[in-house]
Amino acid sequence: MKIIIYVLLIINLLYAKDISSIEIIENNNFNFNTIKSAEGFQKTTDFIKFNSSKDYWLKITFNNKGNENKDYILIIDSKLSINPILFDKNEFFIENNAIEIKNRDIIFAKIFTPIEEINLKISTKEKNNYLIDLMKKKELYNISYGIIFTAFLYYFAFFIFNKEKSFIYYSLTQFFILFMIYFSDKQYCLSYGFYDFIVFGFLISSNLFTKEFLNTKKYTPFLDKVLTVLFFVAFLRLIISFPDSLFLLIYIICAVSIYIKTKAKPIIFYIIGWTIIILTYIFVEFLTDFINQDIDPIFIIDLIHLFAPLESLIFAFALSYKMKINEDEKEEKQKLLIHQSRLSSLGEMISNITHQWRQSLTHLGYIFININGAFKHNKLDKIYLEDKITEANNQLQYMSETLEDFKNFYFPKKEKNNFSALTYIQKAINIFSSSLQVNNIDTKISGDDFYIYGHENEFSQVVLNLLVNAKDVFIERNIKNPEIQIILEKDLILISDNAGGIDKKIQEKIFEPYFSTKSNGSGIGLYMSKIIIEKGFNGKLYFKNSGIYSIFFIDLK
Repeated sequence: MKIIIYVLLIINLLYAKDISSIEIIENNNFNFNTIKSAEGFQKTTDFIKFNSSKDYWLKITFNNKGNENKDYILIIDSKLSINPILFDKNEFFIENNAIEIKNRDIIFAKIFTPIEEINLKISTKEKNNYLIDLMKKKELYNISYGIIFTAFLYYFAFFIFNKEKSFIYYSLTQFFILFMIYFSDKQYCLSYGFYDFIVFGFLISSNLFTKEFLNTKKYTPFLDKVLTVLFFVAFLRLIISFPDSLFLLIYIICAVSIYIKTKAKPIIFYIIGWTIIILTYIFVEFLTDFINQDIDPIFIIDLIHLFAPLESLIFAFALSYKMKINEDEKEEKQKLLIHQSRLSSLGEMISNITHQWRQSLTHLGYIFININGAFKHNKLDKIYLEDKITEANNQLQYMSETLEDFKNFYFPKKEKNNFSALTYIQKAINIFSSSLQVNNIDTKISGDDFYIYGHENEFSQVVLNLLVNAKDVFIERNIKNPEIQIILEKDLILISDNAGGIDKKIQEKIFEPYFSTKSNGSGIGLYMSKIIIEKGFNGKLYFKNSGIYSIFFIDLK
């Protein structure tokens, strides 16, 4: 709101009635002495449009009645950063387009027109008011430059760290916008080639940003080709002049088309951002090109300094929103992969549960046989019966715990907790114990227990994945005396096996998704284990070979 008030103060200058008349005459070798007696001046308005590169003289007559004790500023606004006006040497310059006037009835000024077209806006303002407005105007401009430069730098840094192309294209777009608005009141003092290069850079970078942000190649292949054609049109613009709003209009058409297909909310902000800019373009181009309406050049410049940073903020919000959506999608994919990782070992887990229950049921069967035999031989006394009942209850409790461990493993809690590393390593081993026993795999645990903060069952999943991989390699390589060692140190867990180590050819690939050396392997076990440790526990999962041992490190420091 503060910025808008500043702009309204600037673009709604109250042109004082201190100027009685403005007259103009073409230069005819006059100087400041001879011009005072020259004849042939013609009256003109306070807005003068020159269409030739000739030089002129202005005669500005003031109405000083009642203003003898006030200091006034004569302001001649143009789009030239160099001063196109030469005043008598007695005048005091506030800025290159404004001078202080005191008790003067008439001022003569020589106008240089270094280009074929230049617009001048002539006005006066009380000195104090002018200086206040000038300060506010500079503050507005500095805020605009600061917002755009911050957007450029912020997303350039984002690109460096995550290599997302839309960030660098947006950053470059803001870079060229910054130069465009900075030179918007200075473009005529630049070579046309340099300013056109700035606009060319803006058109190219905004085009690339549009293609990447909207993913036009996927959703609108035809419009993607149109955007590609616009690259060549941007080159032609260096030679042939045509409205820049054409580019922005096509951007909006692409965005609307893709929004209709995808309903992606970040595109709404993209549309709003370009709509603000294109409406400004169309407004100016309509007034100047179609109804030939003279517009104060400073009004246009102030308008640009207001809406350009607003566009930058909207696009920054759109990028941030899209980034959040992408992160949410990644998180959902990771959850899905974790679930797939569990499902991939579900068959083996069911086999383990079946084996453990079969052993327990066999044990219960023997208990009943023993009770029945004791009864038939009249040896079933109270003590013997109570012992067998206790033995049966223990076996039933073991079966219940086995099912509970299995249920907790596949239906984990959502909240994080502090838990014992040793306890949940043991749970993973218990779930996998039948496979370990069947394949005669010796498992040893040593070291001191410590506590971890996170999801207990995700941690057990990582341990189980490493155990399953080790078991598969033991079977594949027919290892004699297979052994798994688990060592606990402070915030560090080492899980090693003596299966001969990991082949050097695949060492760089083992943590990649869907990479597996097994014909029926899913290839997501180690990948998800790494993701779980890094994202869920802020740790690291890595490995190294040591002789016949491959050692996996779960580093939680």
